[in-house]
Amino acid sequence: MIRDTIRKAVIYCRVSSTAQTKRGDGLGSQETRCREYARIRRYEVVQVFTDDLSGGAADRPGVKAMLAFLK
Repeated sequence: MIRDTIRKAVIYCRVSSTAQTKRGDGLGSQETRCREYARIRRYEVVQVFTDDLSGGAADRPGVKAMLAFLK
């Protein structure tokens, strides 16, 4: 019997403003799509990180938390 290897993944979702967190294309929608992708590819999602800041901002708390988690 071949045993499936469970691969682990993290999800990072970002929107540019706090207002976008509540819209249909906001953080929840992004997370749902990422989780579906992970499920299809047989990844176990171990953590989700989010930011509601512009992508131009280099000092995003969600990115920092994700990098610390991955270390």
